[in-house]
Amino acid sequence: MTFLVERRSFLCVPVTSNSCDRAGNIICMKLRNYFKRYPGLPVPMDLVHYRQTTGAYVAAYTCAFHVIIGIITNQYGIVNDFPNAPIWVTTIYKVFAISVLSATLLPIFISVTYGGVFCWFFGACYCLLNATISLAHVIRSGCMGLQILLYKVSIWLPTLLGYVYLFVYFCDALYTNRDKFRVNWFKADPASSRVHVHKNVAHVRHLLSSVNSRNRELLHQQQYKKGCCKHAVTLFRQLWFPEHGFTYPAGLLWSLTVSVLLQYFLIVQSLNTIHAFSLNKKQEITNRFPKINSSFYENVAIDNARRVHQVFDIHTNDTDTITQMQYEYIYYSIDVVWICIILATSLAFITNVINAFRIMFHYQTLSINIYRNGFKVIPEMTKWLNAFKITRGTILYPSYQVALMACGYYLQTLLYIAIFIFLSVVVTLNAFTNKDFLVQFLRTWWPGIIIMTAFGIIQQLVIRFLFTQHRGRSYGFNNVRSLQLYNFFSSFYNVFFGLISGFGRVLYCPVSSALCISRLDISPLGKPIQSMDTGYVAFLGFLYADVLKNNPTFRTGIWALLSPCRQNGTLCQRNFDAALMLEVEEFNRLIHQTEEDQAGERLTIPRESLTLDSGSKSKVHSDILRDETGLAEESYGVNTDRHQRRSNRNRWQLAYTLIRNKELITFRNRCGMAAHSVPGYSIFDKLGSA
Repeated sequence: MTFLVERRSFLCVPVTSNSCDRAGNIICMKLRNYFKRYPGLPVPMDLVHYRQTTGAYVAAYTCAFHVIIGIITNQYGIVNDFPNAPIWVTTIYKVFAISVLSATLLPIFISVTYGGVFCWFFGACYCLLNATISLAHVIRSGCMGLQILLYKVSIWLPTLLGYVYLFVYFCDALYTNRDKFRVNWFKADPASSRVHVHKNVAHVRHLLSSVNSRNRELLHQQQYKKGCCKHAVTLFRQLWFPEHGFTYPAGLLWSLTVSVLLQYFLIVQSLNTIHAFSLNKKQEITNRFPKINSSFYENVAIDNARRVHQVFDIHTNDTDTITQMQYEYIYYSIDVVWICIILATSLAFITNVINAFRIMFHYQTLSINIYRNGFKVIPEMTKWLNAFKITRGTILYPSYQVALMACGYYLQTLLYIAIFIFLSVVVTLNAFTNKDFLVQFLRTWWPGIIIMTAFGIIQQLVIRFLFTQHRGRSYGFNNVRSLQLYNFFSSFYNVFFGLISGFGRVLYCPVSSALCISRLDISPLGKPIQSMDTGYVAFLGFLYADVLKNNPTFRTGIWALLSPCRQNGTLCQRNFDAALMLEVEEFNRLIHQTEEDQAGERLTIPRESLTLDSGSKSKVHSDILRDETGLAEESYGVNTDRHQRRSNRNRWQLAYTLIRNKELITFRNRCGMAAHSVPGYSIFDKLGSA
């Protein structure tokens, strides 16, 4: 219960009366004050349903793509209608238009959050209507030409996919809860709370049986190494179906979804703008020299590339011929640069999408490690953070993530463009001209390159097999005198390797910073100055606040505190969150069962219908039930001899601790009780065999 101890003021309940009702009300008041005091989602917080429907909320954020477009572009401005309007009028109009369009998304979020037959039916109809309008808009743009059609498809495709996914989601919710229409008319019963309870209970059991959980993790890690495809499938499953009671916060999903959509819009806009600019420049060249009018594929062909590169080896004084060949080379270079830009922007987009998944996986890993080991996993949290920075990080991190994803996209695009253009220049000049400087460099310096490579390989082999014990598998030196002699003679030659390493460091430091600048979960700065990275500090504050309120051990402690209040009737849905009350009821159902009932219930669950109980129709992931079944076999009375051995082992550990404790030994010696104390062997004889 590390997180309950972490917030000491939360547990200090000054009960001055023996009244159970008053004590329960004080506990409820403390709980409500805790959730109001610390940052996160406000009260009431429907955390169970809100954090379990991640796909629906991601799709809802995807539907806001046209709003994002309007914020960046001048789509909501009045410049076209009123070009002489003042700036403040244009700004007010744009804010009003964005607010109105954002309000059109409220029915989707309300339908997903509250649920119920009415909300699901209304949400399905609303999504079907919007999907039909978007599809009709795309089809109508097909009559305006291929270029406009491609532009409209690229703009409206994310919104269309979001509405289609939500329509399927609402229809599936209606079909799954078809037997509960009378109960779930205006408010859904989040059956996923039972699944959430079982996940949290499974995580607590993992903590209580740390040895078994470590063995299972080693087995999982060995399974990951069997193949790349299986490893990728396992990582994807772990990303979208996390274990150990973990759920993604809404702020993280919002920031990553908007970041990916924003980059998608930026790549579409930038490619359209650059393509129009390149076509305009090529048309100007064609107007001046009508013979220069080849298609894209003809222009980038090898024969044409060899012909246009003759401008570097031309031997004529005709000005018109030289000018025409120069424009032919420029015409060819425009298409080459266009190819480099397409590759660079696509690679930058793919890199940032991978970074988004890596942020999700790293966030999940950090949260689970903090669940297990506390905040000592990240020492910077206790050094840098305070109440102000935690609240500030909770507010600023999602916005920072969106902004830095866009900055990282542009930096990576410029970096990739520079790399591709440099490679294209090197390849074309060495392949189609006499300026083959790379070939000349290799012809001149190949002996030195071979000698340096051979010296480096021989040095690695000598260090491993001659100077290190057990071929580098253990710490220790062999042939110490020979090692000192070799170190003396090789110091001068290793200076050249140091120069190569320094040159590589100069190159990969800015490159790595450009690649990692879009990730706030890691800092590109060094250890002494990481506290100056405001984005990284905001991420730590966001993580701290989220882990505090959604830790499964902490929520289990809340269940334990609320259980007597729930039984006495002092706690009702008006005093606390309804979804949390469902968790408390499910937790009470679990803890009031006997061990034999719990083991029998888990062992007799049919594999065909993986349900938690007879009254619940919600499907549970098979891996969770398999883990719980294994834990039931290990922990809940399947074998009475195992319980006896565990009890004996615990008594052995207690006796050993009491006898070998130094403070107790000193206390017994000081009090003169050592001669009269019970011998150790007699105590161990009474404990039984372990």
